[in-house]
Amino acid sequence: MKKKLIHMSIAGLLILASQAAMSGQPGQQEKHPFNTRAFYGDKVLNRVVVIDVHKMREVGSVDTIGKTPYPVDQAGKLDKVYAITRDSPSVDVIRADNLHNLGVIDLNHNPRSGESYNARLGLTLIAGANKPQTSVIDVMNDMVVATAGEDVVVNPDFMLDNGGTLASGHPAWLSKNRFVVIDRYERVIQLYGIKKVQDQTNKLDYTWKVEFLDEVAT
Repeated sequence: MKKKLIHMSIAGLLILASQAAMSGQPGQQEKHPFNTRAFYGDKVLNRVVVIDVHKMREVGSVDTIGKTPYPVDQAGKLDKVYAITRDSPSVDVIRADNLHNLGVIDLNHNPRSGESYNARLGLTLIAGANKPQTSVIDVMNDMVVATAGEDVVVNPDFMLDNGGTLASGHPAWLSKNRFVVIDRYERVIQLYGIKKVQDQTNKLDYTWKVEFLDEVAT
């Protein structure tokens, strides 16, 4: 038993040594730039600033098409990010490796944040800043496939304890096909379901359908 533990310890040390060597290999950082970079929204100059986390220095920036980028969220697990431009009804799509701006995804509302990703469906949620509404985005093709919530511009009053001046709270998935829209103005949390609907004439084609299920007052 003692000899077996010694062998296991030696094997563990060898694995750790090999991992350390891999992390220190020249060019390893260049192969996976997204894993070592942080993205920040510059609201004053309307750009996204990129920081090399290992070297702790700025490595570049890219101008946004929309105005007032604040959060910058990864597009699912892909090497691109969404710049959440809160004063424009769109989000900028930026490649993480070469910092090219690929254009915008037009929305029916101004965005407030979009960090909630559903890996099982390949969909991300982008909540509304000026409307209690959420857009569902297919991250592979950067398209809005559905919307949920109220299509009305509201201005929550911070002094009345609406949780802030933005219309929605952060987006969130509760399960594979359930998500919530947090309506700060009406002080309710709405539950929605989403499902894939196949085209009967072309089985390879499909759309997404969103259904309101319930709500709870807060």
